[in-house]
Amino acid sequence: MSVGWQLEELVLLDTMSSSSGYLSINAIQSLVKSGMTSLKCLDLTGYVLEGGSAARLAESKWPQLVRLRLNIGNLDPNTVGFLVKADWPLLRHLAVSGISVSSMSALCKGSWPYLETLALTDCGVTFGFQGAAELVKGDWPCLISMNLCDCDLDAASMNLIVEMSNWPLLASLDISYNYEHISGYISMLPAFKGRWPLLQRFREDDDMHRMNYVG
Repeated sequence: MSVGWQLEELVLLDTMSSSSGYLSINAIQSLVKSGMTSLKCLDLTGYVLEGGSAARLAESKWPQLVRLRLNIGNLDPNTVGFLVKADWPLLRHLAVSGISVSSMSALCKGSWPYLETLALTDCGVTFGFQGAAELVKGDWPCLISMNLCDCDLDAASMNLIVEMSNWPLLASLDISYNYEHISGYISMLPAFKGRWPLLQRFREDDDMHRMNYVG
């Protein structure tokens, strides 16, 4: 009886070059066929996935995968569409960057009932209010931590997230490098408390505010 490779963490970073490198379909196919049945963490930060490569990645048999980092920017809807169909039932931590409104819509179709951490960073002007409107459609009842750094969010965007999101276990929220002034966020704290009663950590820019409400 053959035994699968016991590698649990694979980190392939491309952070030195000025432009992102591409992972070819053949490279991804070799990765998928490498027999890493015990893989729990995959980090492809800095690389670009095209639709064909994403389709091959989604064919992987990694039943124990819990952490996936794709901080690579410009994940188009087709690429995201392939990824949400992957059979990763235990996925708990997902990080992507540079995601657009249409890609966010595709991401929300993913069924990850155990997802605890979602980081959507460096989305810039491609996200904003419309991105927030798609984000709140995500069905992630176990979500504990949300990172929305540099996603072009203003007061209206945050009000929408507060009013429409369904993340009852949320304990950490990072909305650094967005457009609302700190005084605007301070005025939202009571609404944060009402929507996310378990929230313990709130980060805006470089300041950490720990909420210790009484009553």
